[in-house]
Amino acid sequence: FRQGDRVFTPTNHGQGGQGSYAQYAIASADRVAHMPHGLDFAQAAALPVAALTAWQGLFDRGELKPGQRALIHGGSGGLGGFAVQFARWAGAHVAATCSTPNVEYLRGLGVERVIDYRRESIAGAVAAWAPGGLDYLMDAVGVSTLPDGLDLVRPGGTFVSIPTLNDDGDIPGAAAAGAAKGIAEGEINAWADAFEYLQFLRLRTQHRRASGLLPASESPNLVPVDDLSELDRRILKEALRQCRKLQQRLEVDYPG
Repeated sequence: FRQGDRVFTPTNHGQGGQGSYAQYAIASADRVAHMPHGLDFAQAAALPVAALTAWQGLFDRGELKPGQRALIHGGSGGLGGFAVQFARWAGAHVAATCSTPNVEYLRGLGVERVIDYRRESIAGAVAAWAPGGLDYLMDAVGVSTLPDGLDLVRPGGTFVSIPTLNDDGDIPGAAAAGAAKGIAEGEINAWADAFEYLQFLRLRTQHRRASGLLPASESPNLVPVDDLSELDRRILKEALRQCRKLQQRLEVDYPG
């Protein structure tokens, strides 16, 4: 790489590093790539997280294979749009759900069976398209929109759930139900953890103190509560909630 190159990166987020909520970011060279010609910075910035999450859900966690019948729930979303194209590239038969305005968009991406959830039953459409059950199901929307998702997957199939900020459901319960049916379940959580966001807040606080925007303190790592924005509070509240759920899950899986 040379100074002035147009590059994009998911940063070292997810590997103990900070994300991109900043003017400048540091990333390992192996996590940086030159931007494809024809993309502007806004388009390139939207690629890494959505595309990598789709790839991980399909292949790293889901082990999707050629010839399998796969349903992408939420196929017209930012992540789903990548998932349906990757799945087709891999040689799978692909169905996807969407709302009425996005039906033609998914057909344009080559989706074999587009399911308009506003006009037809997802379960009925899947039963007709894959009578023996799905080999693979990715839920990229939220558990409440597909409450009987496990019933759509054949015994021995794979169900990958991508929890969202507001709708991640009962992950341990779903995993147990899937295991009882012989369904492998993968989980991808794309949200920042509390520790990483606290690191960002501490660095921001240190910068503001050095700039004279905040008074000096004998505890440089202490983040003043009054300096937290409403967005900071919401992100921290959600991150801590996820940490508590993870702790409860670990206590169940690994007692003591």
